[in-house]
Amino acid sequence: MIRINTKNLIGERQSIKIPDDVYAIQIYGCNGSGKSLFLKALYGILSNQWDSVLSIPFEQMTIRFNDQEFSFANEKTHLEATDGNGNRLSMPIDFPMNVAFYEPDMVYYHNFNFPRNCDKDIRCDIFTEVVNEFFVNKKVDYLRPLRFKFVNGDILKYSQLSHGEQRMVLLWYKIIFNDRPTLILLDDPERSLHISTQRKMLPKFYELRKKYGWGHHILYASHSIAFPSSLMELQDDRFIRFELHEKGYWEQMDIAKHYYKERNFCGLVFIVEESHFTEVREKTVSYIGKLKLKDSYGLLENLVISDSSDSVRWKAIKAILSNFPKRGKVAVDWVLSNERDCWLKRKVVELVKAQ
Repeated sequence: MIRINTKNLIGERQSIKIPDDVYAIQIYGCNGSGKSLFLKALYGILSNQWDSVLSIPFEQMTIRFNDQEFSFANEKTHLEATDGNGNRLSMPIDFPMNVAFYEPDMVYYHNFNFPRNCDKDIRCDIFTEVVNEFFVNKKVDYLRPLRFKFVNGDILKYSQLSHGEQRMVLLWYKIIFNDRPTLILLDDPERSLHISTQRKMLPKFYELRKKYGWGHHILYASHSIAFPSSLMELQDDRFIRFELHEKGYWEQMDIAKHYYKERNFCGLVFIVEESHFTEVREKTVSYIGKLKLKDSYGLLENLVISDSSDSVRWKAIKAILSNFPKRGKVAVDWVLSNERDCWLKRKVVELVKAQ
């Protein structure tokens, strides 16, 4: 388990959990919400390039690998590092996991460093096989130096590939050539990639991770719907989407908790109807379910039918079946007949069977 907490990184507080069996985490949010800065700060710390993060607007970042905790305070002139017991640490730190970073502009200045004994290194075979699978009309010809062969026999250098092909080659290089479990950070990995390629990237990574026993995790920032869509269609719980919180998120969370403690149903209804934060609405619906109020059925039923988030609709269905088992059959029948989200249908069927 990896846990990453930040304070005042563009928004307010952020917290990301990465369980061992989760292989891909998408960070999403509006432009300017701090996705790229978050990745750059995380990479700068884990790669022991601390000077590179001093200009990034965060106060503190805490990174926990299972039972090992590291905390970093940005003092603007230096990074103050301590362990879980408060003992001061100095650079370099030997973290229990490697880190790799990719951003699209790396194609213009990146140098490939393939192993010298590539004929005996299985990673070279994996890289060649995967790149060839994604390429059209050309294949990897040699790795040292990296070159490609066109269908007519012409030899191409890496620099002669299209931008999309260059980025795809670099992506797989960053993913495959790691000596130990690695947190792979990708910023806008979908840029210049065809939609069909975007849809194949994460399933292929999961296939390789499972086949070769990799302990790698991909943490990526993207606006693309296509990049993770195939995983959503597969109803894969080992893929997580995480939204960077804008200003107001924690205030709304605190207000919802206060309304719950005060049993203020009207206040909770207001938050559900007005908040644009999915996680706030999810939490508030859970609070409403715990109150077990007769008046809540109409609201919950309306959320099942009309809320834009499948996770909020799921919380509403759970609350209905818990508090209104007889009337809940109507909501379940509606979901099974009208709901288009396969993940939500599966969760409802599992819940009904369990009851």
